[in-house]
This record gives sequence, structure tokens and C-alpha cells, in this order.
Amino acid sequence: MNKKTKLFTLIFFLLLPKTVNSYWAFITTPFRLARFVFSSTLSGGANIYFLGQIINFAYQKFNSSSPFYRLEQKISLSKMPSSLKSELYEEIKYAQLSHSEERAGGTHAFINQVLHFPWRKKKEPEADLKKIYQRIDSKIFGMHKIKKLVLDLFFAYHEGRIKHISPLCLYGPPGTGKTAFAVALAKALNLPYIIISATGANDPDAFFRGSLRTYVGSAPGFFFSAFSQLQCINPLIIIDEIDKQAVGNHRGTIQNVLLQALDPVQNKRFRDYYLNHDIDISNAFIITTANDINLISDPLQDRMLMVKVDEYSEKEREIIASTIIWNKIKGTYKIPPDVKKQFIQKALLKTAETRIFRSLKKILTKKINRWLRLNS
Repeated sequence: MNKKTKLFTLIFFLLLPKTVNSYWAFITTPFRLARFVFSSTLSGGANIYFLGQIINFAYQKFNSSSPFYRLEQKISLSKMPSSLKSELYEEIKYAQLSHSEERAGGTHAFINQVLHFPWRKKKEPEADLKKIYQRIDSKIFGMHKIKKLVLDLFFAYHEGRIKHISPLCLYGPPGTGKTAFAVALAKALNLPYIIISATGANDPDAFFRGSLRTYVGSAPGFFFSAFSQLQCINPLIIIDEIDKQAVGNHRGTIQNVLLQALDPVQNKRFRDYYLNHDIDISNAFIITTANDINLISDPLQDRMLMVKVDEYSEKEREIIASTIIWNKIKGTYKIPPDVKKQFIQKALLKTAETRIFRSLKKILTKKINRWLRLNS
């Protein structure tokens, strides 16, 4: 390099600190790299090109209007683990040096996803046990033993005797209100909740752990996405029908993944492949449902508190049909009060044969539709 080029470069570097926030950072990074360029044995053209890259890197690194600079500021203020922060800084550095808009856009989107994750952010559940019981009791008929069991768990949790609430597994015949109870419990606790079905997870490992970012169309795992969506690390997660995919396929079964997700030791370091880092899912309150307990492996049963949900008795079905279900249906149809008992008795006879309470509303609706057509 000739003297004029060196002089111009020196003047440029002296003026550069006006556009950066940290003079010390300016001294320790681009200036030392420039000194390396001056002392290198590269040709003049290569020297100038390499120096231009250094100047561009310094501008992107320290310019307050640069999108990557703003991302670095957000990362430094985040509550994410320090090891993950270091990895994100490396991602930014490689994206800046690559000069690829595609790489920069992908890195920017990935880091924004990580920043949106609610690191260490919790939502306190309702502490008044009387309110919890009243709210559940107003939505769910019966199930008094299960309601008292939940109250016992949350009493021990609020008293500090247990750090985490044990996962529950509600098992019993279809249509007995297992999922409805879990939803009512989430609302009673004032906790955000999400429901998934185990039957839809064709690739359980990828569904729960995500896929590596090297693959096209990669996405984060279920727990990472659920926590980001609900903006807390202690939501109530309802996993329906965990016994339905018990046989599985060559990709494994959902029960294999749940063995780690429900283990009180391992779930503090649950690996998400998309993030390429461990996340803590031990604060989530997980409720699973199943019909056949024999299809659930013994190790998985050991990790959950198994609660049996019995069928409703004939008297309970009659009370539910004449109050809860009838009140939902009568708002849709104009039905004379004198035919109410007739419809309910026919519907109860039908459900007694099928032993599926869920069909009670459907049967009542069919009977009413036919009656309205014949009496119109």
C-alpha cells in the first residue's frame, strides 16, 4: 500500500468513532485488524479489499442504526443463559461476515424467536383454594375426589412443601369429562393453557424437540413454541389420548419423549434441536388423558399421578342432561317445557346403551330436530 492510501485509511479510522458508541470497542477490534492488514504480505488490491471488509464489519458491529447492533443490545439485556448469549453473538458475527442477505435474514428471524421466549417469566396461579374449588365446581359436575386431590396438590405447592406439581394422568371411558376438567382447572387457576392431541404427532421426537436449522422448513419444538405463545414457563399443558399412539412407528412413540419430559430430573435440561440448547420445562403443569391404562408403559406411569375417572351414574346423567346440557340446547330451539322430560328420558336410554356420555348432547339435538320437523 502506498503512503496516500495508508494516510486516507488512518484519517478514516480517526473519524469512525463519531459513528460508534464505544471508543474502546473501536480500538480493540477494527484498529488491530487494520494493523494486521498493514503488516501482512498480501498484494495491494487484496489488502484494500480486506480492509474494506473490516471497515464494513466495524460499521455493522458498532453502528447504533444497524439491525444486528440492536439485536446484540436486546441479547445483553435478556435473561437467557450466558452460554446461549455467546452462541447468538457468534451467529451474528458469521452473518455479518457472510454478506449474504439470506443468511442475515435467517439469523435475524432466529434470534427474534429466541428473544421472544419468556426466559424465567412465570405467572402466579390462584392461591385461594376456595375460589379454585368454586370455579371448578361451577363448570364440572361431580368428580369430587379429583377436585379434592387437586386442592391438596396446590396447597402443598403454595406452602412450599413441593417445588413442582406432579403431572396428572386422567384415565377412564370416553366422554367422562377428562379434558373438560383440565380446561376448567386451568381457568380456575388463572393459568394460560394449551391442548394437543397425541394422535396427531406422526414424528413425536421432531414434534416435541423441533428440527435442526440446517433442514428446510425447520421449526422449534412444541414446548419452546408453547411457552413463547403463552408467554410464561409455567402454563398448563393438556396432552390428550397418550394411549392412542402407543404402538408408534419407526420414528418412535410419544411416550418415549414424555419419559424425559415428565422426569423431574431430566426435564430441567430438555433439549430443543432448533434452538440447539437446553430449556427448562420443569415448571409446566402437565395433564394427560387416556382411555386404556394398559397401553401406557409402566415407566411412564411411574412419572405421573394416575387418577381414574369413573363413568357417571344414571342419576348423575339425568341431572346433567336436565340442567347443563338442556340449558345449552334450549337457547337454540324454541321448545315447549312440557316435552323436556320426554326428550331427556329417550336420550338417557340411548346413552345407557352406548355408555358414552359425550353423545348425550348429540342425541338430544337429533330428537329435538325431528320433533320440530314433525310438529311444524
